[in-house]
Amino acid sequence: WWYIHAHVRSVEVDDDDDDDDGDDDDDDTHDAKIEPKPAITTQTSNHALSSSMSPLPPGNPPGASLPLSLFACFFRTAKGVDPKLRKPLYAHALNWALIDSRKQRYVQHSYVDPDTPRIVLEEIKKRYFLLDPRLEDAFKETLAKGEIPKPDKPFATEQRDTEKDGRLCLNFGGNIFRRETDDTYYLKLLTRGTRVHLRLKPLKPAYLHGEKGLARIGRHGESMRYYFYPS
Repeated sequence: WWYIHAHVRSVEVDDDDDDDDGDDDDDDTHDAKIEPKPAITTQTSNHALSSSMSPLPPGNPPGASLPLSLFACFFRTAKGVDPKLRKPLYAHALNWALIDSRKQRYVQHSYVDPDTPRIVLEEIKKRYFLLDPRLEDAFKETLAKGEIPKPDKPFATEQRDTEKDGRLCLNFGGNIFRRETDDTYYLKLLTRGTRVHLRLKPLKPAYLHGEKGLARIGRHGESMRYYFYPS
């Protein structure tokens, strides 16, 4: 058995200006209970989990020591529109890391789609990023070859799922973060030599963050919807 101290957050970003959800809530608090739903139509979404874990042998009370720490973030952003289906096309990324303080071990992995070099190169040419000229030239040279700059790696498979039966169900190349029918969450992270399997049961409700769950971020003032499970 393991004692797990976890914090889960989900962020969804739109590029429209429609902030009115039709709900005239008179409550002055910024945090409101909500029903978590998958981000299906937003421009950008990320779902992240950070946690500390410790084994619970006899005589070791919960929280006595937290030798393992874990972070994982599933990221998706719109990269264009399918000309035939007229639906958004998305780019995906996953970053996760595991720290074992007892063994002084740090494992970190970052994955992106295979066409990431082309997408990033186009964004650099459009001046989407403000880079040092020497760094920009180095990126252009690497990306023009179709190479993904290290430490990023391409996903192992082409599977990219977002939802199932109206529930959050992320599957990025075999790495999974999903909401189960009993409102628990399942996390699965895979790489050579390391596997992570976690089942999480929220002890507190999900809350909106910000002004009624909305905030403006980014260079273009995109609207952000942000909910989280406090630890």
